[in-house]
Amino acid sequence: MSCHACLGKYAPEAQPLLAAKKEEAAGRSPARIFRDYVHNAALMAIPAALVLVVTACVCLGLGYDLPKITGGLEPGLEFPEPLVVNPPGNARAEAAVVFLHGLGGHARGADGVGIAANLIKLPGVKWIFPDAPVSPVTVEGGRNIPSWYDIDKFTSSIEDFVDDKTRIIQSAQFVTGIVQELVAKDGIAPEKIVLGGFSQGGAVALTAALHGASALGPGVSLGGVFALSSYLPMRDMYPSPMMPDPSAAYRTKVFIVHGDDDAILPLEFGQVTAEKLSAMGADVEFHAMRGMGHERLGDEETAILRQWLAQLV
Repeated sequence: MSCHACLGKYAPEAQPLLAAKKEEAAGRSPARIFRDYVHNAALMAIPAALVLVVTACVCLGLGYDLPKITGGLEPGLEFPEPLVVNPPGNARAEAAVVFLHGLGGHARGADGVGIAANLIKLPGVKWIFPDAPVSPVTVEGGRNIPSWYDIDKFTSSIEDFVDDKTRIIQSAQFVTGIVQELVAKDGIAPEKIVLGGFSQGGAVALTAALHGASALGPGVSLGGVFALSSYLPMRDMYPSPMMPDPSAAYRTKVFIVHGDDDAILPLEFGQVTAEKLSAMGADVEFHAMRGMGHERLGDEETAILRQWLAQLV
């Protein structure tokens, strides 16, 4: 069975949100929805734990030495150690891809974004899959779930979407720190490092690639950045004041995929992002996927992402 068929029209990260919308429309209260969700989650805890153990046994490089960054975050929040998958055959890493999950998602497990390392095998490429801190999310009724930043509510138009500026920048700085570690410890050139992510993760990846580029040095830029079913946060603050070096946009290759049947972040989010980045001078490749919902790593999307990555790394 293909990955596309397994995930359906919505990625695992999107399923609770979509279910809540449907149930609330059917007349069930948010409190009742939450109680049922907790009950079902408890029933799934044991098999999920088994999947995690198996995944930890087969993945390589879990002991990657990265500092736990806590400065500036709310008390009790910290970034967990990323999942790292070394190049095929444990060869020396010549390039790296940093892939961030979406809201409520994770790196590890059968439904984690870490499956990308198996779906897209590239010689000499190290994959880094960070996990977001667990924190309360307003749109989820204040539940504590993995999140790169808070979301007040989902909107049908990007114009009405409110950005959690502080947390987005904090998460982007964490990702920039991973890039600096890859350069300093692994000896990987910045132009051989690609950032990317799904939904929330894509928003943080775009921010790190554009806002954080100056931390790598004058005139330095990354190999590229990809955003799957995502958007550029704080777009009205680009290029100034978010980009100390506006010319970095001209050196940035951007890959965007968005479904035209996305009920969480409608197609407009991807379209406006592509238009904004193109106007800034970025090299943008945009794909609107017919019939695709809020999902990631379906067969067609994976194929074109693999092709794009192979050109960069």
